[in-house]
Amino acid sequence: MAERLPPPVFHPGSPPANPGALARYLPPLPQGAAAAWLQAKGIQPGIPWQSGGGILDPFGAAPQIALELARAGYPVLVAANNPISRFLIELQADPPSEGELRAAIANLAASRRGDERLEPHIRSLYHTACDRCGRAVEAEAFLWDRESNLPYARLFHCTACGLEGEYPASQQDVQNALRFAEDRLHRARALERVAPLNDPDRENVAEALQVYLPRAVYALFTMINKLEAIPARPAERRLLIALLLSTCDQANALWPHPAGRPRPRQLLAPPRYRENNLWMALENSQREWLADAPRVAVCTWPELPAPGGISIFEGRLKDLQEQLQGRSPAAAVAALPRPNQAFWTLSALWSGWLWGREALGHFRSVLRRRRYDWNWHAAALASGFHSLVESLEVGAPLLGLIGEAEPGFISAALLGAEAAGLELDGVALRADAAQAQITWRRSARRVAEIQSSEEVEQPASSQVQRMSERAVKAARDYLLLRSEPASYLQLHTAALADLVRELDLFTPPPDQPRRIFPGQMVSAVNQAFEHAFSYRGGLLRYGGSEKSLEAGYWWLRDWTPPKPGKTGLPAQGRPLADQVEIELVRYLVKCQACQREEIDQHLCGQFPGTLTPNDELLAVLLRSYAAYTPETRQWRLRPEDQPEARRKDIQRIQGQLQAIGRQLGFQVSGERPLLWIRQNGGVYAAFYVLASAVFSELVYLSAQRAESAFLALPGGRAELALHKLKHNPHLAQTVRAGWRFVKFRHVQHLSNANLHSAAQFEEQLELDPLQDTSPQLRMF
Repeated sequence: MAERLPPPVFHPGSPPANPGALARYLPPLPQGAAAAWLQAKGIQPGIPWQSGGGILDPFGAAPQIALELARAGYPVLVAANNPISRFLIELQADPPSEGELRAAIANLAASRRGDERLEPHIRSLYHTACDRCGRAVEAEAFLWDRESNLPYARLFHCTACGLEGEYPASQQDVQNALRFAEDRLHRARALERVAPLNDPDRENVAEALQVYLPRAVYALFTMINKLEAIPARPAERRLLIALLLSTCDQANALWPHPAGRPRPRQLLAPPRYRENNLWMALENSQREWLADAPRVAVCTWPELPAPGGISIFEGRLKDLQEQLQGRSPAAAVAALPRPNQAFWTLSALWSGWLWGREALGHFRSVLRRRRYDWNWHAAALASGFHSLVESLEVGAPLLGLIGEAEPGFISAALLGAEAAGLELDGVALRADAAQAQITWRRSARRVAEIQSSEEVEQPASSQVQRMSERAVKAARDYLLLRSEPASYLQLHTAALADLVRELDLFTPPPDQPRRIFPGQMVSAVNQAFEHAFSYRGGLLRYGGSEKSLEAGYWWLRDWTPPKPGKTGLPAQGRPLADQVEIELVRYLVKCQACQREEIDQHLCGQFPGTLTPNDELLAVLLRSYAAYTPETRQWRLRPEDQPEARRKDIQRIQGQLQAIGRQLGFQVSGERPLLWIRQNGGVYAAFYVLASAVFSELVYLSAQRAESAFLALPGGRAELALHKLKHNPHLAQTVRAGWRFVKFRHVQHLSNANLHSAAQFEEQLELDPLQDTSPQLRMF
């Protein structure tokens, strides 16, 4: 059983200013999170590798991580098996200027294809006729239908008459596209650059090449062929390769229409997709390579990186580990790779096209696998983690970053690391952003336990039962800690982390001398969770379907509010969203003016691990309570939300409610609640006047005897209240059973209206509902 450590703090970082080239395939990670984690671990920048300051990136899956850490002052060693990842690091370490990129394009544009300059030749491939004036125009893209395998529309802007937009493809457009289908020369060149005749991978390359339309292959290789023909300095040639790399991606059929934000994982064209104009794509790709960042010195292993520099090992981590003996890093930071057939296969194609098939090395093996699942990935990560364990000193920490967190990915990561003998310290999860930050360390005990056993294929049914029983307890403990429903990703992550720490899943019991394959353990965990996360397991699910556990919100079947103290619900019995709201207001009062990153980091520190507040909740809270100053990028508590101002508001609203009640003929009594009492003694209405949206304890604990119970709150809290009800269906269900909302501004309006009856009051209440945060025209 692992030692229980405090939950790790999530480091939110900030969005990158420019995601950079090929960003749609790379892990979407916040900038600054990795460096913040290292400093929180006490690992300071500026210390040479030889003195114990080195950082290892074992997978090289996110070039931005190595660059970020180097620019923070750390010496970084990256094991990068993918030639494309290595090139991204090398070029982005010394970002080119806009002038250098323009000069490289101009050199390529001026090259000749026969008697014609290359640029007008490539542009002519995308000529079409304007639907209004009939003049020849250059299409930005042709739109294709996958089923018919024909273009059905084009996007263009006619500079002569101003017409622009999407228009149906003409018969001439279709004929122009189809004439490239007979071009076998350039397609053969595309195959030969990766896999020559009789190469066992040639069939796989040919299949992958199907995501490139014939015209795209022709245009792309007409440009790539010029790389070796035009006179260019090595630095300019590297820039041309960079621009052509971006164009290689723009040339494929993995661009859906309408655009959206595609993150392709399979080599399958969408039902409708774009065929981009590749000369326009070449020119537009310049901005992907621009960056306002200092240069980073890059060297090749076995040369050690200096502080602020990067050393690249061109190969697999298992080939590096023996060479690291006596030169272990202080820590490892890894963006955990996600199975991505599209990126891995395309990287192999692009590497062969741009540098020749010799550049692929061991990476060519990705051409042979077409399908990946989480069981496979758990085993693959276990193999990588095993090599990493051998590269670390006992006690050295590892940060695993997941940029597209989902239950299967979390399972593969946690179980793969556990199978390799890493000790889990904890998981910090920001569920709505799909960001997970997992902390492990090398433990001599765990490695010895794992290495002393052999593998078996299946876990015993008794072990699945044991996991299921533990998952029931873990889920219950987690939901009690939140005091509000959780998404399946949150519940799965919390429960699995508990199982990994408490059950030593891969340590063989005395009567079983062999251990379980990581992939099979993923299946066993899924089976255990299907039994545990059920009505019989003590859980309720709001929303979702029987086909998947991953939809909806999960809550406790038998939950009852804890007994209140003198000041209401205890902190652990108060919903997490309420706790976050209280802490945010407290922090805004204290700091007076602070940037969002400061606020976010503070809240993440107060609510660590799998309790990390969602990014959406923070945004709603800031809009509810604070005003933003763009010049300083700071947030301040709004004047009307200062504590003294809100106390006066509450007194004013209570006075107005008292006056309205008397005007309607009710007796008025009390303040919290303020009651409107009929002549027969029955309570018509009970009002609770709040400055915040922390109303859960009133809803859960108040014994109502009124015909209607009202929560009166500032209009600025309406969006926040709705957010809480949307994400806490148990609270929403309780509210629907007898509670209503009224905004301060509407109370003000009602106090000025000439109301004579309770019926009129009820009618006017509907004119400013909670979901409408803008004033309405009111007619009487």
